Amino acid sequence: MVPPALDSSPDVRKLPIRLLMRFTDPLFEQRFLRFYEGFYRRYAQASLVLGMILIVGDWLVDHLAFPEVSANGYRMVLSIPILAVGLALSFSRAGKRHWQTLMAAIIVLVGISLYWTLHRIGLQGGSGLGSWVGILNFTFFELYCFVILGIGFRYALPTGLLLFVGFEVSILTVLAGEMEHGSYLTYHVFTVFLLAAMIGWWREYLLRKEFLAVAELEVATQVALSQAEYLSEHDAVTGLRNLTGFIALLERETRAADAQHRTLPLLLIDLERLRRIRDAFGQKAADHLTRSLVDRLHASAGPFQPTPEFARTSSFEVAVLFRHVQDTATVIEASERLLESLRQPFHLEGQDFYLLPTGGLGLYPNDGDSGEATLKAARVALSTHAHEERSLHFYNADHDRALAQRQRLEEDLRGALAAGQLSLAYQPLVRVSDRTPSGVEALLRWTHPTLGAIGPVEFIPMMEELGLIHEIGEWVLNEACAQAVRWQQSGLVLTEMAVNVSGLQLADPGFASRVSRALAQSELPPQKLVLELTESVLVHDNDAAMAQLSALKALGLRLALDDFGTGFSSLMSIARFPFDIVKLDRSFVQAAPSTRAAAAIVEAIMALATRLGMETVAEGIETEEQLQYIAALGCHLAQGYLFARPCSAEELTVLYPAHPPQ
Repeated sequence: MVPPALDSSPDVRKLPIRLLMRFTDPLFEQRFLRFYEGFYRRYAQASLVLGMILIVGDWLVDHLAFPEVSANGYRMVLSIPILAVGLALSFSRAGKRHWQTLMAAIIVLVGISLYWTLHRIGLQGGSGLGSWVGILNFTFFELYCFVILGIGFRYALPTGLLLFVGFEVSILTVLAGEMEHGSYLTYHVFTVFLLAAMIGWWREYLLRKEFLAVAELEVATQVALSQAEYLSEHDAVTGLRNLTGFIALLERETRAADAQHRTLPLLLIDLERLRRIRDAFGQKAADHLTRSLVDRLHASAGPFQPTPEFARTSSFEVAVLFRHVQDTATVIEASERLLESLRQPFHLEGQDFYLLPTGGLGLYPNDGDSGEATLKAARVALSTHAHEERSLHFYNADHDRALAQRQRLEEDLRGALAAGQLSLAYQPLVRVSDRTPSGVEALLRWTHPTLGAIGPVEFIPMMEELGLIHEIGEWVLNEACAQAVRWQQSGLVLTEMAVNVSGLQLADPGFASRVSRALAQSELPPQKLVLELTESVLVHDNDAAMAQLSALKALGLRLALDDFGTGFSSLMSIARFPFDIVKLDRSFVQAAPSTRAAAAIVEAIMALATRLGMETVAEGIETEEQLQYIAALGCHLAQGYLFARPCSAEELTVLYPAHPPQ
């Protein structure tokens, strides 16, 4: 939706040029004259100077050829002053206003003076009107009039015609008794007149055609600039203001609100479901629905006065600005009404589409000190309450701070690996039978330069969302394998190094190759590496998970199912996958000694693992009671604060000096 072409600019393609060189549109004719006025006037002034130079030249030539002819001096006495007066008048205010009429009059007066001078020269025995000198002078005047002088053809034609008639009358008067010679000269004079008129007409035609092209380009440029300016602040699909235009409107309205000491409510409507419709049915269908929903919003806003201002701030977002509405209840009622109108089905190509909109409310100046800040507050209200069932949400400053904190952490996390902020901590796995170390689990840690230690629960999901899990996960794998080899070389022999693997890593077709490369580079025996995976790998795409797990098993390493019992898989589903170890989740282990339900789950998992020949590991052991309980069930390994907290590689070496397992 773009603005129409400028009404004040006529269609130049429909402006014919008349024979006497005038545009049919008077206003366009005035534009043409204004456009070329400076050029024409300067051209005419230069022509007057040129005329004086040529007349002085003629006087000098005739004076040398016919020194006895005194009439030659009339050129200097009559013609030169006329041209000088015309030049002086052309700089006056009246001369600038009527410069074409002035120039035409000047050239006629000069022509009459020169005809009379040539007539006098002829009477005194020089080359006068009846000779070729007269023809050459006439030719010069005609060309001067139509071409050199630079006046419009409308003025040049009568001027040239007057010069022609005057010359004819003069010739016929001088050659009254020599009709044959007079007719011959008349023929040449008329030919010169026609030739000069044609040249003048063609020049004028080309100038006007050029102006038409310039004017058409100007109109097209104005329309293009107008459309570009319009589209810079408006949405092309709906005609509503876009984000740029809406922010400009917000700034104006916030200034007015400040001056009137009132608030300014702003509703932001999220239409995320429209994205799915676009992806499924194409952009054309999405644009059609967008126009329909805007029409529905306008219809629903009818009862509210003044009418709210709508804007399309993104492809799937519409902003509503309530101006001069101070009652909070009225704002909420209007917002709910608008959202309800969009919850009704939209009909397109025989189908019903439901948009399921949600809205976020921000209030200036309570929720933001500027229009843009208030828009941000409304967006925060949307994003922080997206999981809630209700459709209208309100801004909360605490949520805003949390969102800003998360954004800063995400940016810092991108460079954490290169900055050396990531490290590995190791928590021992001990044998339940004699409490000797069997292996360790490598745990990723992030030490932020200003915030300190950031918990894995907070930054691991960020890594997955930002797509950093593959790069950082590969670094963890390489570092853990290398550390296991360093311990082995120093005399601390551990039977296993456990590394956690994300479901996103497992979904990567090249993950098995990365693991193989890490083992080869570190020279760690594959049987000493344990990859721990959560139950989420069992939920989606079982065939792909099975293929990846089989490829990993083929490398010779072992697989552990971590936090078993907290996910969505059934007890029997683990029999389908090639796991070697089952890790009991800490929540069940800690509750089992005192809770019958937890004990039943732990005993069932232990029984299943024993039947399948899997090794079991109990997580979260913190008391002797818990240790004795799992020992009674025949659990193989344990892990928890009762034995050691996660620590650095150096601390683990101090905790467990070179002491190979029995």
